[in-house]
Amino acid sequence: MDAKQIAAISGFNALLSSFIIRLSSFYEGLSADTDNELKNLRNHLSGKPDFTLATVSINKIQGLIQHADISIKQHSQLSIKAIEKTVKQYQQAFASDSVIQKQSAQLLMAAQQPVSNLFELQSLCIKAITLFGSVTPQQVGTQNSAGELASTDNDALHAKLFREIQSELSQLIDSYDGKQQAEARLTDLKSKLVTPLSEEELLKTCIVIIRMVVSDAMQEASLSGKMIHRIHRALGGFSKDISNSIASSQSAFEARKKRDDEFEDHLLDMEGALRQSDSLEKLKTDAQANIAALSTAIKNKKAEDNEDQQALMTLLNGMQQQMSALQKQTLLYRRKLAEQTTFSHTDPLTRLPNRLAYNERFDKTFSASQENGKNLALAVVDIDYFKSINDRFGHQAGDKTLQAVGQHLKKQLIEDEFIARWGGEEFVIIFPQANADKLAERLEAMRDSLARLPFKFKQEKVTITASFGGTWMREDDEQHTVFERADQLLYKAKENGRNRVEVN
Repeated sequence: MDAKQIAAISGFNALLSSFIIRLSSFYEGLSADTDNELKNLRNHLSGKPDFTLATVSINKIQGLIQHADISIKQHSQLSIKAIEKTVKQYQQAFASDSVIQKQSAQLLMAAQQPVSNLFELQSLCIKAITLFGSVTPQQVGTQNSAGELASTDNDALHAKLFREIQSELSQLIDSYDGKQQAEARLTDLKSKLVTPLSEEELLKTCIVIIRMVVSDAMQEASLSGKMIHRIHRALGGFSKDISNSIASSQSAFEARKKRDDEFEDHLLDMEGALRQSDSLEKLKTDAQANIAALSTAIKNKKAEDNEDQQALMTLLNGMQQQMSALQKQTLLYRRKLAEQTTFSHTDPLTRLPNRLAYNERFDKTFSASQENGKNLALAVVDIDYFKSINDRFGHQAGDKTLQAVGQHLKKQLIEDEFIARWGGEEFVIIFPQANADKLAERLEAMRDSLARLPFKFKQEKVTITASFGGTWMREDDEQHTVFERADQLLYKAKENGRNRVEVN
């Protein structure tokens, strides 16, 4: 190769390197990995090019760009679907505006056309932004006022449903907080659940809690499995010991039978010697021989009996030790189950029974009242202006308020009456055998005594009151209808000014 050809190749390489460097800038921002590899490629081609290393980078970039091309297509499709969905919602929101309807229809037609590159997608996004930006505040205000009445009921239902779900989740988190108080994720979840959440945030919170519940259930299943394995192993040991004992008893029985036969033979020999002996000296000799044989047999029997006795004692001691060990393990397992049952039925903040405990108690009480025809009353209690306590004095003050109110209400109960924390700032009370007059009297006494309790937060005296909704079981009632009626009466007490009792 002559100098002219070498110079031409060098010039071509320089031009190619320069072109690749400029071309690589076009793909900047595609992804972090691509940007990093493009930087390496430019370093390999700058100054004195190193085509060996540049080739390695080019191969890597080729793979990254190939995958990125798929990602861009997917991203474009998702973006177009999102634009179409938003524009359709936009059309529904401004159904009475013909101009917006026409512009929206044109944009939807454009979105349905094939998009071959990012520039076309960008153009489509700009059109959507232009459409959305063309709406004046007056149009928004007019549309909002027109649709406000239509959406009020749905909004109210959504808000109530969200409050109920958040209350359920908050109570569930409280039970786990008692087990895993140090975990930061529980603290974060609790702080989220005291504020209104969006649908997405609520779903994410549900997923986290579901994972936590599943994990806890698996741990409990593991504990149960280990205990069952221990019991199975112990029973296997008992079975083996009993089998050995039966085999040993069978052998001992056969040995005793053999010794009895030997005794009988020795006695027969003595009897025969007495009959046949014609000499006193011979009789004496035969008797001594048979007596010696009997003595040896008796000694052997005694030794074997001692061995059998010792083996039996060893076997019984072993079985007793296994039984004692199994009993200890069983008691420990029963204690853990009892603790878990108590824990799962107790609200960790107020130390009152929780909603799960209430459900079980009310099931039994409701069934018993239906069978014996006795009265049954129920009340739902809600602390008034509880949110303002949290806002003014902090959540710690709110927690203390819940504890104090819960314990105060509990002290007012008599006999087999029952109180549980329903969730949030609500409590539910079961009054077995209470009629309408007695229920109103009891609730009014509770309301009055609570309002007179002295509270003080940050050197400021505060009066805490609560609203009460109470009802009693009718003939055609089901469990949920009793609670729903009491809950409606509670809201009636709230609407009528709070710090009051409503019964029906």
